[in-house]
Amino acid sequence: MKYIQLSILILCSLTSAGFNLQAEEKPAPSKTPEIVVLDMETVFATANIFSVRYEQFNKEVKEAQASWQAEVEAVKSLENQQKITGRSSPQYAELAEQIEVGKFKIKLSDQRVKAQLEKKQFILVKDNVSDLRKHLAAYCEEKGHKVVLRSIGDSLNSRTGQQLRQELTQLNALYAAPENDITEDFIGWLNAKVEVPKEDKGDAK
Repeated sequence: MKYIQLSILILCSLTSAGFNLQAEEKPAPSKTPEIVVLDMETVFATANIFSVRYEQFNKEVKEAQASWQAEVEAVKSLENQQKITGRSSPQYAELAEQIEVGKFKIKLSDQRVKAQLEKKQFILVKDNVSDLRKHLAAYCEEKGHKVVLRSIGDSLNSRTGQQLRQELTQLNALYAAPENDITEDFIGWLNAKVEVPKEDKGDAK
């Protein structure tokens, strides 16, 4: 009788151990992280809805630079013409006047264009951040994330102390596990779900 009871105890122990081993082999269900990180600069640079806006802005900057350079070259041409013109020539005084007027126009144009571009850049950044937060709220609601911290990539790129201080003030997450970085997934989600407005597509050409 004792042998029968001992066999039953051994059998129960083995069965229980088997169940424990089987339970341990099952992977734990993955839990959606509530706190995640996002590289905002990467999103602005690569997500379609934002990248086309920066492409258009950069295009306007290049056009302004080209226009300014053309005005500078025109004044240089007048200066070269003046050099080969004798002071006794009636054209000399006329060229001098044209040169001064040209320089004054360049100065005014430079100030005006810089002010316009600074205003456009301010509006661009403000609109981008507003749209980012709107789309990020929809993304997080869908994915189950509760808090998004900002990251700025793996390394600091500053070359001066002031730049480093500014970069550190923007760094909200000192470390995050790779699986908590939603940057690439969010970019893919944005490109798939958020269509670039037609006017932005046209401007970016």
